[in-house]
Amino acid sequence: MKRLFIIFAILLITGCANPSPVTDNWADMPENHAPALWQISKGDEHAYLFGSIHALPEDINWFGPDVAKAFNEADILVMEIDARKEGAAIGKALQKLGKTKGLGPVKRRIDPQLHDELRILQKTSGLDDGAFSSREDWAAALALAGVATKDLGVSGKYGVETILGKKARAANKPVIALETAAEQFGYFDRLPDAAQKAMLEAVISGADSAKQSYRDLLASWLNGDVASLAIDAQSGLLGTDAVRQSLLVARNRNWESKIITIMQSGKIPFIAVGAAHLAGDDSVQQMLSDSGYTISRVQ
Repeated sequence: MKRLFIIFAILLITGCANPSPVTDNWADMPENHAPALWQISKGDEHAYLFGSIHALPEDINWFGPDVAKAFNEADILVMEIDARKEGAAIGKALQKLGKTKGLGPVKRRIDPQLHDELRILQKTSGLDDGAFSSREDWAAALALAGVATKDLGVSGKYGVETILGKKARAANKPVIALETAAEQFGYFDRLPDAAQKAMLEAVISGADSAKQSYRDLLASWLNGDVASLAIDAQSGLLGTDAVRQSLLVARNRNWESKIITIMQSGKIPFIAVGAAHLAGDDSVQQMLSDSGYTISRVQ
């Protein structure tokens, strides 16, 4: 998981990826942009489920005919969080949950063999080790992941949720959030200390391969290659039970019940959540299938 964990660490949470300069050429990405899209049905209940990436380059056209058809048919848009509505709540939640006084510099909390890599990230960010002295390991990991990916030319501004949110508002479709920012960060905050430290060290050690990691992730997503995404979503840190149960399985199970409630209300939702949640044996669609829903791959 090391090759993709740094990317999942920053792209797992909507709103974590900030705009950055376009420094890469994405022309060599797959021409047939077809991220995975599923149809969910049972009786009169009907929905679409789309795996997203929360930060993308500006020139990636993923909103093709199949996605457009499903989106236009839907009555409402459902996302992990509604970053536009939450606004400052994202930063406030991170400050409240991710800070603890007296933790000490990050340098003292990681393997000494990673000090050189940490120094490079700190130089890139313009912040010294003291700036992270009150950030818990998971919060420091997210911050440093942001530093490692800041020159990739990707942004939440071009991410799936941002684009879909604009389209929904233009079409007067309601937007429903499955979680709040505080709930999302809470999953990280409740990770065992050892898992948080491992997350921090994985981000630092993987920083030098962030560019290639993102390109691999983007190619798999654009190709609708759920099998490759599943391999990465079930290995490394996300392959350990405590982390996987907290960051993926528990959230998926919570979302499943909310999605069923929406469908039973008679509405047709277009549901967009991080692609990692739609890969593997504990995916949202697998849980819905286990609850008696028919899942059909549309794209």
